Amino acid sequence: DETLTKHKKALQEIIGKSAEMNKKVPPGVYAEYGFILAREGDAQEAEKYFKLEAQTYPEATPFMEKLVANLKDSEEEDSL
Repeated sequence: DETLTKHKKALQEIIGKSAEMNKKVPPGVYAEYGFILAREGDAQEAEKYFKLEAQTYPEATPFMEKLVANLKDSEEEDSL
């Protein structure tokens, strides 16, 4: 848990510093942050970061779309 919290904070810092410097976030950072959010149960926020990854790196779109679809499937199963 502590390691995951530190990792999440590091990803947040990378995202924040990239925005401050007006630079592109490195590949995979949005996706990894989204994955952590999904594991924490925040599907809506996770989807946002998966979509940001696809916008920033179009070559990641097929994989990000699969992750979003999996999120939606999980939400549907939870609501049953």
